[in-house]
Amino acid sequence: MKKLIASLAVGAMMLVGAGQAAAYFEEGKLIRVVYDKNGGGVEVATDLLDISSWKSAGVSPTNVVVGGGAAAWNVSMFPGKSLSDLVVEYYASFFEPTDAWTSGPLTGQQAGNRKFTGFNSGAGSSRTYFRTLNNTGGTVIGQESNLQSHWVSYTQSGLAIGSLNGFIPLKTAEENLGQLSAGGFIDQALYFYDNANGANPVGLKVAVIRTMADGRTIINPSAVPIPASVLLLGSGLLGLIGIRRKNS
Repeated sequence: MKKLIASLAVGAMMLVGAGQAAAYFEEGKLIRVVYDKNGGGVEVATDLLDISSWKSAGVSPTNVVVGGGAAAWNVSMFPGKSLSDLVVEYYASFFEPTDAWTSGPLTGQQAGNRKFTGFNSGAGSSRTYFRTLNNTGGTVIGQESNLQSHWVSYTQSGLAIGSLNGFIPLKTAEENLGQLSAGGFIDQALYFYDNANGANPVGLKVAVIRTMADGRTIINPSAVPIPASVLLLGSGLLGLIGIRRKNS
């Protein structure tokens, strides 16, 4: 009897663990992918949070930090690469009804198209692949060469970087991480697309997403952080002013 109870307990624990693992990279989850724009390397994907209700302006939270700590990305995950070799994209999808969310530029609206089938196909393939990988707090490291990778499914093996499998005609879903060297962060808009919006749906801006140099993402940042270099310069100037006043 004790053995039976122990077996049932172990089985229950395994089911709970499997359920927790399966909770990552599901429909409606905002996924951040950092990858080598040159191909042949690795891609780092992170399940950030559920955004399935973000379908209009003003519904997304303010100053929410996600994808940090154990779930953060860093350049050391990309052997031999620098920030300028890497790009970042964000996306989420629902198959039924057909809803899509993508990253894009802050200025103006971002036009999508009717290629929801291709978008959803890419989302399904990449999420399925990510769920097979070792997971650390929602972050996985995959190979761009895998036939279900983000690189293959969404950039069309480098031929359409930033298009999310042709869904964004202007190919503006991505940002190059080389910009992090100067400002310490990169801001993008998050756009929502509804399949019911006609033949050429225009994305509705529902949030600002900030990619930080330390591997975090901030949703709707409430203030612009001061770069460390500026803080260091300021403290140095204050020190010089203090010395001058003392000598005077």
